[in-house]
Amino acid sequence: MMFAVNDPYLDSESESDSEIDTLILLYSISEKRKKSVWMNDYLKKRNTHGEFNLLKELNDGQMKMYFRLNKNQFDELHNLVINDITGRGCNAQQPIESELKLAVCLRYLATGDTFRSIGFSYRIGERTVSKIVTEVCKAIWKNMQPLYMPNPTIDMWRKVAEEFERIWQFYNCLGTIDGKHVTIKKPPKSGSSFFNYKQYCSIVLMATVDANDKFTSIDIGSMGRFSDGNVFSNSGLGMKLSNGTLEIPPPKSLPGEEFDIPYVFVCDEAFPLTKNLMRPFPKRQVNNNYRNKVFNYR
Repeated sequence: MMFAVNDPYLDSESESDSEIDTLILLYSISEKRKKSVWMNDYLKKRNTHGEFNLLKELNDGQMKMYFRLNKNQFDELHNLVINDITGRGCNAQQPIESELKLAVCLRYLATGDTFRSIGFSYRIGERTVSKIVTEVCKAIWKNMQPLYMPNPTIDMWRKVAEEFERIWQFYNCLGTIDGKHVTIKKPPKSGSSFFNYKQYCSIVLMATVDANDKFTSIDIGSMGRFSDGNVFSNSGLGMKLSNGTLEIPPPKSLPGEEFDIPYVFVCDEAFPLTKNLMRPFPKRQVNNNYRNKVFNYR
């Protein structure tokens, strides 16, 4: 059997707690409003106090240090992507101009700085910086890939081979292949998937380059725990090379020889030796073998 309790002391204590909770809530709302007002004022001064305004005073050398591009290169890139990055910002009354978007993205790519830090410098919200980087990167790839890294053709591979022959006196060479570990922050719940043999987390950039060290193909995103050979085998280029669908020139004879030799990519010992992959002799086959040593040196 339960009885109602009518205690003036308990009622007074309950009312006191309620008043305290109300005061805390009002204080919290007040602080949020102050912060919101401060942030709005801070962001509104973007066009007069943001870091982008100072960049207009930089000379070519300073621009190169800041963006890794000089003024002409910045303008050329801007002309390529302007149609894809022109639009309203988060604040409809203050749209973010395309040049500012490009500057934010290039600064991020050049430094790897945090979105928060870049946002403070340019007086842009952190989430907006994230959206800008994604938007501009997509625009750069869309407009520059067909111009500077088109899908390879037989004629393109032939030109690459001609350059290797002219510069390095290496015949039937389609390029060199290697992987580069790009350091990343460990993704949540990823275990050791991205942990590489160098003892840090990474994704792998797999690429081929021509005789002038210019990229001809890239594959990015494989988990760092995989070897270069494994990454290449599962890349688009590697799979096409393996199944015979990569458009490369047919075998051709070397100077002074009668039989045909296949075209090859040059790689290191992390890659398998195949018909179209040429790797150096292992160390045990180089010792006391002058010809193998010369081959590896070449």
